[in-house]
Amino acid sequence: MKGIGEFLDPLIKAGKLEVVCQADALLWLPANAQTAMDQCLTKTHNGVDAIFSMNDDTGGAALAAVEAAGLKDIK
Repeated sequence: MKGIGEFLDPLIKAGKLEVVCQADALLWLPANAQTAMDQCLTKTHNGVDAIFSMNDDTGGAALAAVEAAGLKDIK
């Protein structure tokens, strides 16, 4: 999250952005990212509108979890 906080923090403080889950994918492995996204979707009852990922592999894995949950409108 180093570096991105300066952009996200003002949006969070202004109430324009709510972070509902935050997870570190151990070793940046896609399988770990997908598990984390599965857990987030369960925790929020699929209440996720967007995903922020640090790289393509973990982002793709998170998106795979979203698609597996039948939430195809999140891109």
